[in-house]
Amino acid sequence: LGITRCEDILATAPPRTITAMLGVADFTAALGVELSDEGTELLYARQRLVVAARATGMPGPIDGPYLRLDDSPGLVADIRRSRGLGFQGRVALHPRQVEPINRAYSELGDEQLAAAERIVAAFERAENSGLASIRVDGRFVDYPVYELARAKLRRHAAYQRAMPS
Repeated sequence: LGITRCEDILATAPPRTITAMLGVADFTAALGVELSDEGTELLYARQRLVVAARATGMPGPIDGPYLRLDDSPGLVADIRRSRGLGFQGRVALHPRQVEPINRAYSELGDEQLAAAERIVAAFERAENSGLASIRVDGRFVDYPVYELARAKLRRHAAYQRAMPS
């Protein structure tokens, strides 16, 4: 199982390697288990791959495909779990999966968008005043939180540019 050596594999990957991907069917087959609706048998591999990718300087990895092609609500729920673990995208097996995958990994809802914009604006004002941490909407904000908000806004903007109106 490559997941047991993923740190070494990613650390020695050729320079042209952009990121990593989890082979969902390969992993569960190697374990001899069937993939459940919740995907709990993937949790260890997903977390380990995300941490290994980030530790070796790669962007968040790409999650493997959602294998239930006719289960749109299941796809959306699994994307939510995957995204929450740090995956930056996902493989689509069917054309119907492309739009929900792109939207879920790129687009922010109105509340998320407004929150990210407030964090970025407030932190940049504070930084110009010499501060390195502030409070926004009752939440502690420092450089890592600010950088995450900026990354969310960049992904959202790229999605908006790429998708037809």
